[in-house]
Amino acid sequence: MPDVWNRPNPEFPGVQNSWVDRNRKVPRPLQAEVRPFNREGHRALAPLTRNSPLYRRSYAHKHFQPSLRDDPNYGLAGRVFKLRREVGHRGYGGVATHNEAFVPSNRGYGVVHRNQQVWGHGERRRTMFGDEFRVGFNRLVSGHSVRCFFTDNICLDKKLGEGGNGTVLRCYFRDSPHPYAIKLSRHDVHAASLETECENLEALSRLAPDCIVPFIGRVYDRRHIEQEDVERYHGRRVAPPPIASIVLQYMPHGDFGSLTSLLSRSYAFSDRGTPHPEVARFYIVDILMKLYGIHQAGYFHGDVKPANMMMTPEGRVLLADFGTARVDFRDNWSEGVAGTFCLMAPELFTYVFEGFQDYAGPRTYADLWSVGVILHWLIFGYSPYNGSAEEEIYRDLNAFVREQRWPEIDPSDLLARHKWEALRFIKKLLVWSPYSRPTWNDIINDSYVHDQWIMMKTGTLRAPLVHHNGRWMPTPEWDSLL
Repeated sequence: MPDVWNRPNPEFPGVQNSWVDRNRKVPRPLQAEVRPFNREGHRALAPLTRNSPLYRRSYAHKHFQPSLRDDPNYGLAGRVFKLRREVGHRGYGGVATHNEAFVPSNRGYGVVHRNQQVWGHGERRRTMFGDEFRVGFNRLVSGHSVRCFFTDNICLDKKLGEGGNGTVLRCYFRDSPHPYAIKLSRHDVHAASLETECENLEALSRLAPDCIVPFIGRVYDRRHIEQEDVERYHGRRVAPPPIASIVLQYMPHGDFGSLTSLLSRSYAFSDRGTPHPEVARFYIVDILMKLYGIHQAGYFHGDVKPANMMMTPEGRVLLADFGTARVDFRDNWSEGVAGTFCLMAPELFTYVFEGFQDYAGPRTYADLWSVGVILHWLIFGYSPYNGSAEEEIYRDLNAFVREQRWPEIDPSDLLARHKWEALRFIKKLLVWSPYSRPTWNDIINDSYVHDQWIMMKTGTLRAPLVHHNGRWMPTPEWDSLL
């Protein structure tokens, strides 16, 4: 029997971290660890005993846990066990799985992702049926207690997306069947960017929690934490350990870019595939409300685009990817930029090309420029300027502002009034000088924003689309416009 079964359990001193009593060679009683469920999903009152045929069958199969998935009386628990087997839950060691993105390792119960072992094994822990996972620890960082995890607490699953400074995958905690999202640094050079993003998320989780994708915690390599403890024990000063990754709430309903693609395919109101202007107005006001939250917290985003906005089941937007975000004060105004060029404000191109005097001023105005470009695309179906490279994009941006190439609206169009009102607001945002763009007080009191802002803030206006039964469905309030 492998040594991992006989290791002392650090949480329960004097208790072997094993499901097997070495003297009696039979499974230990599970009354304290596992309680089965009945058909309605409630915990059964009767404990599971050694004399139970269900218990004996699980021991015969050498799972060392009751095989509740085979019993029709324990449907909910059976589905939990089945899900954990499908994702390679390490409570089952080397159980085979059909998921090609994750294959359990036979090398010390490690984790293998795409034929490459990325994380090693950890101590086995008793499985509970609670909704909250029982892994992790609290750590004091910059005067605040944050939730942290070890790499061996997490099982990786399929890849969700990839950006400039990291890769996002779906993952599972060993003590929870619920999926989460984890962001891994692509290269060592991006480790500092991941550290900065983690600090931004921790601060915004306290200051503007309703505006961002919920942050779960940091992930460390266990060896680094143990080494830090040894160094402190000997009285040596040590640097903070590096972050391996960050864990976020899993957002299964996609980003705003995928939702706009659905709107153009199924709910278009023009030949260009644009939605109804009032639908576009709702989402733009929702984006502005989230940006207002982080700006009031003292931060700018730095890369506002549809791919960095995740959708909730209620059809609302949450901001994501804060790798380019910073506190908006003078010391950060001289830093370079790493945003998306086709949505970047003109003043930030001074960091891209040589020969310009670098812009040193507030960066929140650049976020508003990006919102103006997104609104232009939603209303008229195309971006106000284009290009395949930085130089071409900047040249076309200059021509757009200098020549005032605003779209022409046909007065006979039934939606002309809505488009004129949207174009008026776009012109307020797409101004060359950042100091000439509107303040938040001007935006909130603008006729294009104010009424929608109040109704959305008070919850009297629902989103045009909500996620129901695995698909996006129009709400009754918006059914006539979709």
